[in-house]
Amino acid sequence: MVFSGSKGALLGLVLGTAAAWGAASPALAEVERIEILERSPLAGGKNFGAVGAYEKIVGRLHYAVDPRDAANAPITDIALAPRDEQGRVTFAGDFVLLRPKDGGKANGSLLYEVDNRGNAWLFNLFDDAPLQNDLALANATGDGWLLDRGYSILWSGWNWDVVPGKDRHQIDLPVATQPDGKPITGKVGYEIVVNAPAKSASYLGILAKGYPFAEGAREIAELTVRDAPDGSRTIIPRTDWRFARAEDGKIVDDPSSVYVEAGLEPGRLYELTYIAQDPQVIGLGLAAIRDSLSFFRFEAADAKGTANPLLADGGSLPKRNLAFGISQSGRAIQTLLLNGLHVDSGRSLHSCRGRRQGRFQHPLRPDHAPFQPV
Repeated sequence: MVFSGSKGALLGLVLGTAAAWGAASPALAEVERIEILERSPLAGGKNFGAVGAYEKIVGRLHYAVDPRDAANAPITDIALAPRDEQGRVTFAGDFVLLRPKDGGKANGSLLYEVDNRGNAWLFNLFDDAPLQNDLALANATGDGWLLDRGYSILWSGWNWDVVPGKDRHQIDLPVATQPDGKPITGKVGYEIVVNAPAKSASYLGILAKGYPFAEGAREIAELTVRDAPDGSRTIIPRTDWRFARAEDGKIVDDPSSVYVEAGLEPGRLYELTYIAQDPQVIGLGLAAIRDSLSFFRFEAADAKGTANPLLADGGSLPKRNLAFGISQSGRAIQTLLLNGLHVDSGRSLHSCRGRRQGRFQHPLRPDHAPFQPV
């Protein structure tokens, strides 16, 4: 494809280094069912250049993954996930699809954005739109540059750790358990920094849920402080801090924040560690990216017979998939490659350039030592 102008150069650069998705053998995607919840004109039926109007389709993708398939072998703890009567691991997540209403006007490319913390950045970065997820707003698509060129655009939920709200894309992943059904536990760590002196701070990170405490874990949780990432840690006595936040001059119990009697100081690194339980099989979020793209690229219908929406109104299956992600999302694309999760039952879906997907990992945390499991 030829990309012209400054935006075209940016798109060509990003997609050239981030993804070019291909095709191969005829195997089925692991989207068992597409559930369409809403179909509506995008931007009130506005026309985008010669392509014309777009349709917005919102729904849920229901996945069924075979844990014995070699394509799923890299997924940590998939063998410990609950299975249905057919021995498959099932889960579901949101999707949003934009397509030219006249399917024949599509340019043959399905552009997929790996959302960042459940948020879509695509129109903000390429179409000068404000950063928000509500596509019903008049300015949601900015100057329409991508839509003028006939791209079909897809988002799907992949990150279990995103808090709901403001149209952030969600996915519900199964929890791994021990073979006897008992909960899995493990030690997790969260680093805390403040920009100004404070009595309390959240430890979860941006828009993150975090892992639940194991039984009795709050009482024996540990908080340390150090002056550099590789500096020695000093334990803050458990009697000097609690799970709470300072609010309007009061101390309010809050399991997602730490309150330190002596206060938190800027320029110092605090780290909370505790025993967590119930790890989601977070690698299935990467499988969801793989399988959502596989379905919309290759399949005419789901296993229940519901048609691929891209085939409506004279449309056809895309000739190529393109993927885009920034920051956390770019690392998710890298991890797909590093773990071999870009291959769907023999079909290479992309050749892009990791994000960890091991037990008790933090998908919303940076990839450096303070945030790795301890």
